[in-house]
Amino acid sequence: MLDEVKVFLRVYDDHSDDLIQVLIDTAKELVEGSTGKEFDDSNLEKMCVKLLVRHWYDNGQNDVPFGIKTMMTQIEYEE
Repeated sequence: MLDEVKVFLRVYDDHSDDLIQVLIDTAKELVEGSTGKEFDDSNLEKMCVKLLVRHWYDNGQNDVPFGIKTMMTQIEYEE
């Protein structure tokens, strides 16, 4: 998923790979913890991870924007 997220972030070098991978792993854990579901690579879950990583990478903040919280609620109630 690292390559996908780098394209999403428009990062084309390898200098930030370690940081981006940590952000990806953290975002996946957050999605799993918030939804109670194991991360399964659905499009909605991947978009949540990408948006979280972009928010954290660009802003240096560890909060979760409301729109992403809404997406996680939808994941939680999907069957």
